[in-house]
Amino acid sequence: MKSLMSIIDVFKKSILDEFTSRNKEASINFLEVRYESIKNDLLSKTDMIKSLQSNHKTLQTTVSDLQSRLSRIMKFNKDSPRPHSVLIKFSTTRFRDTFLAATIAFNEQAKCNEDKLNTNHIGIGVKKYPIYITEYLPPATKALHIEAGIKAK
Repeated sequence: MKSLMSIIDVFKKSILDEFTSRNKEASINFLEVRYESIKNDLLSKTDMIKSLQSNHKTLQTTVSDLQSRLSRIMKFNKDSPRPHSVLIKFSTTRFRDTFLAATIAFNEQAKCNEDKLNTNHIGIGVKKYPIYITEYLPPATKALHIEAGIKAK
């Protein structure tokens, strides 16, 4: 009877050892799969962060290079299909003059009126509407300009 009990104990111990080793293997395999999954997620997030950082640097330089301020002007006729006028205030007169010269040169190179600066060039809307660029004069400056013209005559 003792020998039978010792044989059963040996088998029991070997079965328990095998069970624990298989349980450890399953746990290790599970942890390896989870580790690889987390590692891949981390790599993709790291790549995304690097991409966002490079975009941020690009946008930051673009924004710091932006030397103007935009504002929309109310329409006189609200039923008009034409879009609102946009007023751009440049930080320097040199930048303003460069912008005006560039648009004038672009319009002079156009072979026909349809090739002149229009909404299609800047990606607004499907239908082409011409874009008119003029130098804005505040009312006080405009009055001074008119008076100077009258005195010059």
